[in-house]
Amino acid sequence: MYKGNDQEHLTAAQAYLKYYRWKVSNPSREEKFLLQDELFQAWEYVDSLVRKDPYAGWCVTKILIEMSENDDELQYVAAGPLYDLLNYHLEVISAELAQETRKNSKMKAAVRCVPGWQDYLT
Repeated sequence: MYKGNDQEHLTAAQAYLKYYRWKVSNPSREEKFLLQDELFQAWEYVDSLVRKDPYAGWCVTKILIEMSENDDELQYVAAGPLYDLLNYHLEVISAELAQETRKNSKMKAAVRCVPGWQDYLT
């Protein structure tokens, strides 16, 4: 199993969710100018990680799901990184996904939020 850099994944996940929280906060024009590029880079990093590396993508996606504070954030993660991870790398992460959904209700809820995957767990 991938060991990777857990601190790097945690930092990326924090910035990814910060970007979402910032977007939904209706930032001022000045805030958009100051923060948009920095926070969008975090989004791009997570997106690239999930698409290119199934193991690192799985790690960061699990962190994102755990860090999600409400249903809207969980749905944001499900429609983004989790969706891509399932579509690009299911064959690689299927055993870990099955194990995680059995023991983690938040992961199960996230998978059910993924467009086209609502029945995966039944």
